[in-house]
Amino acid sequence: MVEQRSPKPPVVGSSPACPDKRKDVMAKVIQFFKESRAELKKVVWPTKADVLSSIKVVIISTFIVAIILGLFDLGFSELFRLILR
Repeated sequence: MVEQRSPKPPVVGSSPACPDKRKDVMAKVIQFFKESRAELKKVVWPTKADVLSSIKVVIISTFIVAIILGLFDLGFSELFRLILR
């Protein structure tokens, strides 16, 4: 016995859901950038003096740590030199 099915509707163009998904994705991307811009306007940016002060702290701290590590390296080098003699 052969099963009778209704004929399939003709396929014209692409799926109608596809363009809607693209529009929805683009709307979400645009909304994201609008919200990001609004949030960036709320940010309190540091002044030039604050930035320069922070830069000075970082540079001085870097030199202090470099000197300390150099002294430790020198000390351990001498210690191992004495041990290995």
